[in-house]
Amino acid sequence: MLTRAKIAADIAALAEEVNQVARRRGRALPTPEDLGDLLRALGVTREEAQAAREPGEGQEERLAALFTPGEVAPAAEALKQAYLTVVVTAVRQDRPAYHRALRGLRPVLADLLVRRAGQWSARWAEASRCFELYRGASSWLAGVSAPPPLSARPGQTSETWAAESVAKAKGWQLALLAGLALNVAQTELREWRDWITGGAAKQHGFLLRERSNPDPCSSEEPAAWWARDVAKHALSEEEEAELVRRGVVSAEALAAVKALPPIPAGRE
Repeated sequence: MLTRAKIAADIAALAEEVNQVARRRGRALPTPEDLGDLLRALGVTREEAQAAREPGEGQEERLAALFTPGEVAPAAEALKQAYLTVVVTAVRQDRPAYHRALRGLRPVLADLLVRRAGQWSARWAEASRCFELYRGASSWLAGVSAPPPLSARPGQTSETWAAESVAKAKGWQLALLAGLALNVAQTELREWRDWITGGAAKQHGFLLRERSNPDPCSSEEPAAWWARDVAKHALSEEEEAELVRRGVVSAEALAAVKALPPIPAGRE
């Protein structure tokens, strides 16, 4: 008959075994399946991946481009560079350099995620939901438990979740978090550019009309709606100035958006 002490010892031994496996997995180089997960985190579509694998001139460049994020705002560029260092060393199977790259990635990822957590909450929820569905299906097919969720728990702030998630991530999980963050960063810049180059003026006009002739199915105040959209598309003045310098948008287009007045509160 098993005694309480024996059961406790068995549980402790099993817990230590699990911890050892987790530590070993964190130290391992990524597998081809891990690299496939990273493509999903980056938002690479099946069609894009298949096209890159087609034989022919430039195939190596096409495959490399799959793992290279597109344009991001200046605040996310340090993360992009740190992430690329991780991927390059992983593909080269250079274990010491890979682990050095992961150590360099962690503080950069934590800094960006904590600073952008609140502003990215909706974009992050959408991107992580798609990725979690994919990983959940993969885990089910493999007969293993699903990985932990990649979004804040109920009652947990986005900033707290970001700090805890980066601190707890081990090995390749850190690269997956970085890939997901860069996926969101690409969306952020694309939506900001669309906002500056016509989206803001269009939305402002729509909300002014909505204030004058409200849709009975809409319960949200146009003023609150506008304030939320402005906050969602906000970048720092330094980032905006740099993006103008690079020609992402014109100074005139940016000034025109800045000149749009707030939507008055209430409905006419």
